[in-house]
Amino acid sequence: MWLPANYEYDGIVLPHWPTGVNQRPTLAGTVLRAADHGSGPDLAPAGQTAGFLAVKRGG
Repeated sequence: MWLPANYEYDGIVLPHWPTGVNQRPTLAGTVLRAADHGSGPDLAPAGQTAGFLAVKRGG
């Protein structure tokens, strides 16, 4: 049975440069695996963290 993983995210919208051109809104932050998921050799333990950047697409 598949169960969804539990993650927590924290991020901020980065500021634009006053003299920059064609800038896109960008979110930077970290993600925390809040609960174990998987089992045995496929176990992904809680407490692991990673950084992320999310950039808004044009259009």
